[in-house]
Amino acid sequence: MSRAQSPDRTVSESIGGKDATLEVYDADPDFEARIRIEREDRWEFGLHEDGVAELLTTTAVDGTVHAKPTIPQWVADSLYEVEIPEIIGIAGVA
Repeated sequence: MSRAQSPDRTVSESIGGKDATLEVYDADPDFEARIRIEREDRWEFGLHEDGVAELLTTTAVDGTVHAKPTIPQWVADSLYEVEIPEIIGIAGVA
């Protein structure tokens, strides 16, 4: 996905009094789509054909994910809002 590419869909919402933005990019060479979620940190996921989101990067743990982090509940809720109930590459949801 080119960083200059515009998202195909953007969802903005207020979660716990803080604005969050979810962007969906349909054109990705490795995944069905790519999803970027930002609030205090940025979380980026690749979406597989079966609808499972795979954590690729996050600013919460120094960029590329080497260890499986625990994602905040607001990230899981944001994905659930766009009908993505399963996430791989994480330790759990906090």
